[in-house]
Amino acid sequence: MDKNAVKKFAVNARRKLIDSVSQKAYGLGISIDEIKEVEQIPNGRSRTNSKWK
Repeated sequence: MDKNAVKKFAVNARRKLIDSVSQKAYGLGISIDEIKEVEQIPNGRSRTNSKWK
């Protein structure tokens, strides 16, 4: 088994996972500097960053 290929794959997979989680968190209003309040409306939907969930 090529250990260098496994190590390279693991590093790239970790970076991709961190980027994906960071993007999802940002979409939910969470960043390094702040956590935005969620806007609740009567029908149960919520809004952060002008996106409806």
